[in-house]
Amino acid sequence: MSLGLVSHVNRDGDILEAWFRYYCRLGVSSFHLIVHGPKEENGCLYAVKDSYPIVIEDVYQGPFDITEKTRRLNSLLPRMRGQWVVLVDSDEFVEFPNAKYQHDNSHASIGGEERSLRPYASASDFGRFPGYS
Repeated sequence: MSLGLVSHVNRDGDILEAWFRYYCRLGVSSFHLIVHGPKEENGCLYAVKDSYPIVIEDVYQGPFDITEKTRRLNSLLPRMRGQWVVLVDSDEFVEFPNAKYQHDNSHASIGGEERSLRPYASASDFGRFPGYS
C-alpha cells in the first residue's frame, strides 16, 4: 500500500526536512506539494527535494490568499483518485496515538471508534476536506 501526502508549502525551511523525515517514518511514500512563493523563499524545499519522494505539483506566487490555496488543493485531489492520501499543512506533525490497524489495513480503531479505511475516490467522499471547501 502506498500513501501520498498532499500539502501547500510556503517557506517553513526551519522544520521542513524534519517534517519529511517524520512522515516518511509514518509510511508516507510520496509528497505531492503545491509551492507558494519564489524559489528563494522555499530554498530548503528545493535543496532537499531529491532526497525525498517529492512531486512538485504546482508552483505559484503572489500574496497569500486562502481562497487560492483552497482552489489549488482541490484541483489536485481529483488527480489522486484511487490512492491513499492524507492532507496535512506543512507545519503540522499529526499523531494517531490510539490508532490500531488490522493486518490488512482495511479497518482502524481510532479513539475507540471503529473506522473503515479505503482509498480516496473523490472529493465528494468527504464533502471536501474540512477547512478546504
